[in-house]
Amino acid sequence: MLVTLVALAATGLAVAHERQSTKTEAVAATFTAAPTERTKTRQCTGADGTYSVTRGVYEGTATGDPRLTGKITIRTKTVVNLTNGYGWTQGHVALRDADGRLKAKAHLIAVHSQRGVLNGFLNGRVKGAGHLLANFSAAFNATGTSLTGELGSGAAQNTAIVTSGGCPKDDDEKGERKKDD
Repeated sequence: MLVTLVALAATGLAVAHERQSTKTEAVAATFTAAPTERTKTRQCTGADGTYSVTRGVYEGTATGDPRLTGKITIRTKTVVNLTNGYGWTQGHVALRDADGRLKAKAHLIAVHSQRGVLNGFLNGRVKGAGHLLANFSAAFNATGTSLTGELGSGAAQNTAIVTSGGCPKDDDEKGERKKDD
């Protein structure tokens, strides 16, 4: 009896899966976000120069495809060599509607190819629409008070870096990691 129920359930899942249509669509959005008071930066010295380490929370607005339009929150850790401008950013992006409901979320990984310019990739989900895979490019203004970028459009540079080691964590970072987990 149990074997029969499992077989029927598996057949039902296979039929349900078979009825779903496959769909791939291009989407794009632009955004502008500003650092919040939760953004903290410190510096350390590496073998090849001074590094800036930033744990950032940026908030703003995204416009474009309706599935990617709304309030954007970008939470990141960024490490940049201030001598040559190369570095990396990793974090998460969340898009919410006007009522605060989550529309999309994604993991972000980006390379800094020059001071204040990020090129990378988003991998996540759009609620009710499927998997989000998006090229990501952004740049800070000269004063670092605004981050403007694009999801799924723009002209990203093909840049690769090799990085090793890291800055020791300070007490603030240790406490923030526990809060984030």
